[in-house]
Amino acid sequence: MPNRPLRVAVIGCGPKGLFCIEQLTKQLENVDTSRPLSVTIFEPADFPGAGLVYDPRQPHYLRMNFAVRHIDVWQRQEDGPSLLDWLRERHPESAAADQFVPRAMVGEYLHDCYLATTIRLEQHATLSRVRDRVVDLQEVNTGWRVVTDRGGDVYEFDEVLLTVGHEGWRSSTVDRQQTTTFDTSHVYPVESQLSPAMAPASSHIAIRGIGLTAIDAMLALTEGRGGRFRPAGDALRYEPVGTEPARIFPYSRSGRPMLAKPNPQQMSVPDLTGVWQHYAGDLATLASRGRAVHFREEIWPKVEAAAEAALREVGGSGAAPWFDSWRNGCPGSDAFRDQLSASVEVATGRQAPSAAWAMGEAWRRLYPTLVNLISYDGLAKDSWRDFRTVAAEMERVAFGPPVENCRKFLALVDCGLVNLNFLQGTVTPCETGLPELRTVEDNRTVRIDRHVNAVLPGPGASHPSGPLHSLAQRGNLVPHHSDCGYQIDRSGRPITATGKSLCSVTLVGRPTEGAVLGNDTLNPRLHDGPTRWARHIAQQVQRIKRNTQ
Repeated sequence: MPNRPLRVAVIGCGPKGLFCIEQLTKQLENVDTSRPLSVTIFEPADFPGAGLVYDPRQPHYLRMNFAVRHIDVWQRQEDGPSLLDWLRERHPESAAADQFVPRAMVGEYLHDCYLATTIRLEQHATLSRVRDRVVDLQEVNTGWRVVTDRGGDVYEFDEVLLTVGHEGWRSSTVDRQQTTTFDTSHVYPVESQLSPAMAPASSHIAIRGIGLTAIDAMLALTEGRGGRFRPAGDALRYEPVGTEPARIFPYSRSGRPMLAKPNPQQMSVPDLTGVWQHYAGDLATLASRGRAVHFREEIWPKVEAAAEAALREVGGSGAAPWFDSWRNGCPGSDAFRDQLSASVEVATGRQAPSAAWAMGEAWRRLYPTLVNLISYDGLAKDSWRDFRTVAAEMERVAFGPPVENCRKFLALVDCGLVNLNFLQGTVTPCETGLPELRTVEDNRTVRIDRHVNAVLPGPGASHPSGPLHSLAQRGNLVPHHSDCGYQIDRSGRPITATGKSLCSVTLVGRPTEGAVLGNDTLNPRLHDGPTRWARHIAQQVQRIKRNTQ
């Protein structure tokens, strides 16, 4: 049937799904079509475009660590407003380019962009939305069958796009030495997961993780219960209300903090564009060698050199030695607080730019070049261990929380609610069977009442009742050799256990981490996966122009 519609499924429509359908809309607006197109979006979240992560109903103390200036769904100004322009209309009090706004506001923006996109898309395709959660994807003679948790209806498609992101809120795996379970297996949504019933007032709570999610958990247990942060000079002071836990004990494998994200408007830094362009160019030339590059020998020295060059421009030196000391250090409570506090002082211009700032800034500035260089097997297989080790540290140094959340963290430490004496620890049962938090180094212990998991599942940890897991079980998905996400080709097609590309299925976003670097971003320009997919779909419905000459 030559005029049968091309049936397309979009499974998951958070930000990545939004980027994909926006690109599809743009492609369809610029081609003549001869074949009908049917698009079905499977998204159980109430606000497509925002998904669960950016749900507009979440508390406003949960903030972005990505500045407003970097968020713009649209590639052309005439297509729609950037987040900054949208804020000027909807939330003018937050309309500043370097502001780190609540995630809920970003969710409002993303959902508005979704609504605007679907209105345009409906001019070129039959569009429908199914609110069920997809649990299986089965290959059939006529294409692909999508199975949902509701059952009943049969959905079959010619093309399937998987943009499933985190696949819902769920627990992550635990360390092998972890012998107790979690009372709270995941943090979000904080209103229910960290309610007084789940984490009672006056209890002692251990939180696995000291990253962005852990900070959100601490805020939910304090500010989320009515506590207030008051200005105290250049810092904040926390005023408890009596409904908080007695103590919160964060712990992790490294015990190192995430450093504050700098605010360029408050810092006194010369124009370093030439520095970043020079070293980005050096990195880009590595791709022309016609082979996979090595991280330790070829990439990392250029990142360190860029950081050192930037640090010299502001009168400092010693970026690389600082990083070596950092990555091998196990800070105690005082050192942890000092490191976090110093990063706030630098980020707000109250202290001169430091070696920590230089390393973080080099990583941030060179990251788009690293994405292009490393993605699609640009990194040698034996370099992945080195890369992942360094990248984990650079997450802490370069992509930490905004200053406001760092100041809140410090205020909770200073008032005694957050205790930093067990930063490198593990939770085990004590002799009575009750859990206790134990330090790795000297076996100090503290009894705890509740154990909270504030570590998100990794990109390769697919939901056991989701479409990725079912595809992997059948050999249609294989893990990437980075041990992160799944293997894909340059068109986003999964690589199967036989080494072939899986026809008519495209994977975009978080589950491809490793094959594609840096998926956890709201920058639609960092990756071309959505554009590649959109072009592929548009080509299948495009009118073929005959040569009449």
